[in-house]
Amino acid sequence: MPQAFKAPLGRRTPHVYNSTDMKTELPIACNLDALTEAQQARRTELAARLQSSIRAIVPTPQGYTFRLPADDRTLLEVIEFISLERQCCPFLNFEISLKEGEDFVVVNLSGRDSVKEFLAAEFGF
Repeated sequence: MPQAFKAPLGRRTPHVYNSTDMKTELPIACNLDALTEAQQARRTELAARLQSSIRAIVPTPQGYTFRLPADDRTLLEVIEFISLERQCCPFLNFEISLKEGEDFVVVNLSGRDSVKEFLAAEFGF
């Protein structure tokens, strides 16, 4: 946590701003207009491929964790999908995890309150 520095006598102590103080919340809504038509088509294609590859879906307090095969093609498609998805859904948080000895990749989609409900509606859970 940031700490205020001591100002010399007679001067006001400055306010220390936390980055969350100045952050405005983005609306929880997908904006497909942020993507070109070609990008929208590619996003749809990738979403369908990745959804068909999902091995497990685990609900988390703020979203969902997906397990997918850790083959090179799937890994590249996950990265490409996230690259597109973050343009139209900038309110989402993405985490990718690969661990030694595991043959799957873990992809976590999460966010603030109501994001889990948004994801459930998007994925039809």
